[in-house]
Amino acid sequence: MSTIKTVEITVLAQQETNMLTIGYSTKKIDPEFREYIEKSCGLKGVEVIPFENPGTHSLTEAYNIILEKSTNDIVVLCHDDIYFEKGNWGNKVLKHFKRNPEYGIIGVAGSKFMPKSGMWWEIPTEMYGVVNHEHEGKKWTSKYSEPKGNKLDDTVIVDGLFMVVNKSKIKTNFNEEVSGFHFYEVDFCFRNLLEEVKIGVFYDVRITHKSIGMTNEQWEKNRQQFVKTYQDKLPVLLPTNFIKKPVKNNEPLVTIAMPIYNYAKRLNPTLQSVFNQDYTNFEIVIVNDGSDDEYCLMKLNSLDGHEGIRIIHKENSGVSSTRNRAVKEGKGEYILPLDADDMILPSYIKQAVGILKTNPNISPVYCDTHHVGELQGIEKRPNWSTDQLMKGPFIVNSSLYRREAYEYVGGYDETLQGWEDYDFWIRMSKEGYEGKHIPKPLFVYFHHEKDGSVSTEANKDQQKLYETIMKKNFMNTQTYVFNDRNITPDNKMNWGDLVPYKIINELFDSNVKESDVFNVKQPNANYTIYSTGSVMLFTKPNSIVWGTGCIDKGMIGQNPSKVYAVRGPLTREELLKRGIECPEVYGDPALLYPMIYNPNIEKKHKWGIIPHYIEFESARDREVLKNLENQGFKIIDICSGEKEFINELLEVENILSSSLHGLIMADAYGIPNARVNISNKLIGGDFKFKDYCLSVDRKIDLGYQLTKDTKISDIENIYFNKTIKFDSNKLLNSSPWSLKKIKQYEI
Repeated sequence: MSTIKTVEITVLAQQETNMLTIGYSTKKIDPEFREYIEKSCGLKGVEVIPFENPGTHSLTEAYNIILEKSTNDIVVLCHDDIYFEKGNWGNKVLKHFKRNPEYGIIGVAGSKFMPKSGMWWEIPTEMYGVVNHEHEGKKWTSKYSEPKGNKLDDTVIVDGLFMVVNKSKIKTNFNEEVSGFHFYEVDFCFRNLLEEVKIGVFYDVRITHKSIGMTNEQWEKNRQQFVKTYQDKLPVLLPTNFIKKPVKNNEPLVTIAMPIYNYAKRLNPTLQSVFNQDYTNFEIVIVNDGSDDEYCLMKLNSLDGHEGIRIIHKENSGVSSTRNRAVKEGKGEYILPLDADDMILPSYIKQAVGILKTNPNISPVYCDTHHVGELQGIEKRPNWSTDQLMKGPFIVNSSLYRREAYEYVGGYDETLQGWEDYDFWIRMSKEGYEGKHIPKPLFVYFHHEKDGSVSTEANKDQQKLYETIMKKNFMNTQTYVFNDRNITPDNKMNWGDLVPYKIINELFDSNVKESDVFNVKQPNANYTIYSTGSVMLFTKPNSIVWGTGCIDKGMIGQNPSKVYAVRGPLTREELLKRGIECPEVYGDPALLYPMIYNPNIEKKHKWGIIPHYIEFESARDREVLKNLENQGFKIIDICSGEKEFINELLEVENILSSSLHGLIMADAYGIPNARVNISNKLIGGDFKFKDYCLSVDRKIDLGYQLTKDTKISDIENIYFNKTIKFDSNKLLNSSPWSLKKIKQYEI
């Protein structure tokens, strides 16, 4: 055997005679192989029993004869086309039985799962061991699990390639009704398993197999007989023992929130990736969303009671409610969602927790993605920004966040049928939290043919999901209660969306109907006229633009038929990039509103603040507003109504505003005003503010950051704008309609 000569044999120790027997079946006895296997085991006077079998005996018959002839309890049964990566393997085998005397059968590869089919390799993640292969000039390794030194893993079956039997522990020999050379080890191991014989896989003997397993007619016949014989005993699944490290001091508890629905084939590596973490204080809460897959249910039952793992069962209700249940059942200060088929690298939780501990306004923390399976590669995620978040999902659901943030936003929206995590991040941003990017691929996303890891029909229509989430978060008219007052009542709209038709109707002889003018409550309608606000995103081919602006760079819908004026030069620049003609006529038409409504109202308050309407949604933001109100600030609701809003505005001497139209109307009525930031939740960031400021020659102000501890003395020294340069006539004359006979107006 020429291949044997290339293997270095080192006998590391000599043991007593008659402790181990090596037996194998072979068509013709090869003295060279016998000598090799005897010397490589590292034992003095080892017993070797080759059984010459040209095909007259089944393998079960051959092995029973070897067991009967052996003078030792420990008997190695192996193929005659193997060689060992290192010598002294016999000593290692004996040590395993010495350390684990309760075992009856051990081998180098096996499985914890025996399915109804009898094909023990059916769930690869339940397989254990490491085997090298060499065939037709090619070499490869089947690494079914990570090596575990000199430890054993319990299995229901071991591969007949190399198996070791303790005759004193087994309850039954090989079943000679199993004919030929297939399925012998499956039947033998399983019959002993049913008699409570312990079976396991060891890792410190590495074998190279010089052929590959083949199925044939005899194999199928034996399989069918096995299934028929043991149909009432199958399937069988042994629990996996994940080792939890001792918890280190001062580590806050992290809840791993894991939904599962039927797909549990990769649950082992997912869980192992958690137990491999450098971070030790975690709990895993697995919520079964009404699974009916037999293997999945068996797997969950096998894990129930394992240290660090809790299993919750519920009726099927979808991924969002399942995620919510997992979080609510957990007790961690921080939450990491993790699907049952993905993995995290060892340093992920430790790095993410470190960021959250030192940055109270950060939530969530995310990383780059390592894609494996059918799609492979490293995906680098962008750094966090509200602008980026507006464009679509760019972080995965497996991002670490604060339980506090989860409670602020009210958890995952159970009405959504997909992208619930995207909606969740948006609402977290609206609460004033910022995300933090770790520029390393510490999250592993597994791609497979049938995605059934959670019960969802997600992503079937991504555009529809996107529109639903955008409308829900930025165009709703939900009512909020602030200091016993209703804010943003359902029958009212944001002021800038309320008045465009009013301005056109009052100032021009037009035949424009109210239904022609953009209405934020129905953003996807086929409107003809767009006026005021950052609504360029919704333009259609028949649209006419007069005074509208972009909310951010590049955010333009379909090319409009005609542009007469825009809010500012930045919007014009974006239109020109698209090849859309746009005159240099600037100004938000809301600046013209004093022409149609300019009452004489007495000043009642020195200070007032106009929050963006979405900032009433946030409990954190409401704390900021309440602090100002307690110091005498008038809180002005920009959704209180057309004239009601202006009346409240005119009662105030100095205006703070996080709303662009709050600043615009303060400018229109000559009220000193300053931009402030209550949160980072506004879509587009600074773009629309810069666009407006450039259109009226106003100083570009990035805004003063308000907190729940801000004092009036902090505000008195910030920049307040008092004048603007605005050519009202140019904007009026640019319109596609004729002016009514009214007094010309200039600011």
